[in-house]
Amino acid sequence: MFSKAAIILACASAAFANVFITSPTAATTFSGGRTATIRWQDDGSAPTLKDFGPAQISIYVGNALQQTRLQTINASVDVSTTSELTFTPDASIGPNSSEYFIRVESLALKDAAQPQFPALAFSAKFTCVHLPCLTLRSPLIVPAVWIA
Repeated sequence: MFSKAAIILACASAAFANVFITSPTAATTFSGGRTATIRWQDDGSAPTLKDFGPAQISIYVGNALQQTRLQTINASVDVSTTSELTFTPDASIGPNSSEYFIRVESLALKDAAQPQFPALAFSAKFTCVHLPCLTLRSPLIVPAVWIA
């Protein structure tokens, strides 16, 4: 079952921009400290990728109303001339979870409905695992031994 936030994010992606993120998908798992790839393509609707232009691409958590950037992947990449980025997810950004998503924020184009905000595109929520800094481990228990 989809969460309300996931549905809102999916709708927001279609409403804000034409950057269609093909990877990661909801079935994707990224591992902290290991290389991962983000891919996108033009969805065929206006504005064009050229109009969207340079963009900041980051990993976020949150919902349609409040989002928190955890890692900037690229501060400025032209989505019209590049269709993928390879990067290494930072293992310290958060716990193992399926609540991460990619946010693409245009540095040039404003949202048509709310021009005070940049045009945005979102991936599906995906999973990040093996984030060792925040993985909980059980304590070491050593039995007491009496020496007489």
